[in-house]
Amino acid sequence: MAADYRGKDSKVSQPIRVVRERYLPYFPGMTVKSLLAHDELRLILEGRLKAFDRYGHEIGLDGALSSGSEVILREVERA
Repeated sequence: MAADYRGKDSKVSQPIRVVRERYLPYFPGMTVKSLLAHDELRLILEGRLKAFDRYGHEIGLDGALSSGSEVILREVERA
């Protein structure tokens, strides 16, 4: 499991899970864009990859994250 990351109120924040089995620490003010790897961001900007929340709703790059968020990256199906 990921290391503990403590905020100002000293409560432990849950890591953010990116479904490529990568866990990242949560920091206040994080957006989807701030947690993506460079190649993932490039693929999203090219329209070849999309980001979704754990409920299947598409989220934009400026979407705010909270402690324990889950971001799922899916390839776009081409016709």
